[in-house]
Amino acid sequence: MTTMRVPLTLFVRNLFALLPIVLAVLAAPVANAETSQPQEDPANVVTIIATRPIQDGNIASAKAEAIAAALAAAVDQGAMAIFSPEAIAREFKIYSATVTPGTEAFIENYKILGEASSGGYYRIMMQVTVSMDQLKSSLGKFQPAAGTDTASGESPAPGSVDAIERPRILFLLSEQSINDVAPRFWWDESSAPVTSLVEAAIARKAREAGFVVLEHGTTPPDVPVKAAVIFQPDLSNRDASEIGRIMGADVVIVGKAIVYAVSDTGAGGDPAYNATISVRAVQAENDREIASGFETAVRQHPNEIDGSEDALTAAGLQAAKQLIPAIASAWQDMARSSEGLTVTVTGTRNLGNFVRFRQVLRDLPGVRNLQILEIRADEAVIALHFEGDTQTLMDRLSGQTFELFTVEIRSVSEKALHIDLVPK
Repeated sequence: MTTMRVPLTLFVRNLFALLPIVLAVLAAPVANAETSQPQEDPANVVTIIATRPIQDGNIASAKAEAIAAALAAAVDQGAMAIFSPEAIAREFKIYSATVTPGTEAFIENYKILGEASSGGYYRIMMQVTVSMDQLKSSLGKFQPAAGTDTASGESPAPGSVDAIERPRILFLLSEQSINDVAPRFWWDESSAPVTSLVEAAIARKAREAGFVVLEHGTTPPDVPVKAAVIFQPDLSNRDASEIGRIMGADVVIVGKAIVYAVSDTGAGGDPAYNATISVRAVQAENDREIASGFETAVRQHPNEIDGSEDALTAAGLQAAKQLIPAIASAWQDMARSSEGLTVTVTGTRNLGNFVRFRQVLRDLPGVRNLQILEIRADEAVIALHFEGDTQTLMDRLSGQTFELFTVEIRSVSEKALHIDLVPK
């Protein structure tokens, strides 16, 4: 049997036509310029612009619908980044039946970049983080696109953790390269971009093991006493944890790396360069150190820059080999020591509201290992571990303010909480 290969541009156009919820994304000819645009790094973050009509002057409703449309479009964009468009087209009914009812399961979080209302329409620009691991798992039968890994039929990477147990990691590593007079680090007041080879090496292995690596940029964190950290290339556990909590991390990886020329290795040949890294992993919630290591790597190369960079990358990979499994083990131990609770959420038909609620719930102090157990038409059941009881969890939820909805408590028991998301 001969399979017709569908041109990518035609497939994308047809995809938006067939999914009603995605019709909210601006139609042609403007749509081609305004639909999802994946960012280069990280690969699971896409930017979406979507619009919805404002009915009866209800701006809040139009905004909620635009958010839902943008989230659905982001999931489609993520799927097409992973899987062959031809494969999705051949099994489009299966794809739609898998993705459309449970879109929220494929969204990690989102951020509103801009919004406006004019001419009877509400328009929103969003940055959406898509769970590529969840897409791979749920759509494992589809053919992966070139250069991507399939999640089905493969053993987990060493030190990997289940998708529901992924800690969010923030890197606070300073690095001093061969020509640097002092260590460079992203949390100082320098406007120059900081590219840490050691961080890049460890982060790559962390992502492969299922961890969520937070993007930190180059802006000093908004801590109470900035002067206490912006001049420190090697932070204390307490300062590092404070930054981690502010930026939503579960674990911070803090330390320093340096590389220098070695005058004589005894092996002869090209000049040699020695890189050393001292690193530790700290639980952001309580400043507790859960893993540490010291690694050194020597590389020979005729070029000074290339040789020193090779040594730094090698040291980072060696550190990751020890650090990542240690963090995974510690994280799983913490999960076992906390209480297992279930949260039943009604009012989930509004996708944007539910994703925002889930994001806030996941970020509450003491919450970890959040998993969606069941999704129905307008209800979802969430399992999580919490360092406290349901009353404490309810109190923390009640203290949160949401723009487009309120959280109403229906019932509380020893191991379960039932709440309702009520649009404003």
